[in-house]
Amino acid sequence: MLSAVFFIGAIMGLRASHIHVQFTDDAITCYTCQGMQNNTLCNKWAPDIPCPDASTVCKTVHVFSGADGVSVSVTKMCALPEHCTEAHVGCNAVNNTEHIECVSCCSKSYCNKPVPYTASTSRELSMELLISSSTSHLFSFARLAVPMIECIFVVLLCLFA
Repeated sequence: MLSAVFFIGAIMGLRASHIHVQFTDDAITCYTCQGMQNNTLCNKWAPDIPCPDASTVCKTVHVFSGADGVSVSVTKMCALPEHCTEAHVGCNAVNNTEHIECVSCCSKSYCNKPVPYTASTSRELSMELLISSSTSHLFSFARLAVPMIECIFVVLLCLFA
């Protein structure tokens, strides 16, 4: 297990502090940036730092003008899987603006290089994560269903014995 210490410098009279983050050797690395003007600037600026242990997916939030498609803001981050479910992925209008916000998520290192522009691209960029998530739910159901079927079978045997 590796660990890193990030220092936050003293700005405007604030005390310096640090954040200790641990990550494993198999941690994914995501492009990360906060509110960059466009995707190219974000990807060029993004530090090459692995994600913390619990953050196993990369999340991209792209806000752009609905009128001309020009990027307004790009934010990329390491995220928890529960912040990247099917309900989180897609595009929505931003209240009281003509902007659109599209979100995509993925689960391999550097998979969040492109940004989503439509609901289709949001889903395409997130497809592997969404498929693995729905498959794991299916397997979870199957693991629960087999014991239930066995119990029902035993009850039926007792009733008709």
